[in-house]
Amino acid sequence: MESKNGGQLLIVEDGDEDFDVLRLALRDAGVTNELVRCADGDEALAYLARKDARPALILLDLNLPGLDGREVLRELRASASLRTIPVMVLSTSNSPRDVELCYREGANCYAVKPIGLDKLERLVRLIKEFWLEAMELPGVHR
Repeated sequence: MESKNGGQLLIVEDGDEDFDVLRLALRDAGVTNELVRCADGDEALAYLARKDARPALILLDLNLPGLDGREVLRELRASASLRTIPVMVLSTSNSPRDVELCYREGANCYAVKPIGLDKLERLVRLIKEFWLEAMELPGVHR
């Protein structure tokens, strides 16, 4: 099934290996959305400042060089033009403090990066089914 929400997926991830595994899992799950990667928070905000940048969904790591994911989330939610973009935090941190802070700052959901390919593939299938197929997303033109 082709995703009804065909906009870009912005992946804010500094780890090359984490990005590559996620990219392959998305491809294997049949996600056809264009993937855009930013390796740090500063790069992500610069990308989002472009007029032609309106991702369907942002997958945001927390522990980034420069501006970290928490700061990126704050900036996104403070911006009238960016605050409606859904943000899924995808982090190695399972700290209740991080989880609560991210939701308080406006994250739409928070997932701990799974250990093991099977668990990652399951998470990616859920992302595809929920965010890209079931939900109506703002700013995504079909």
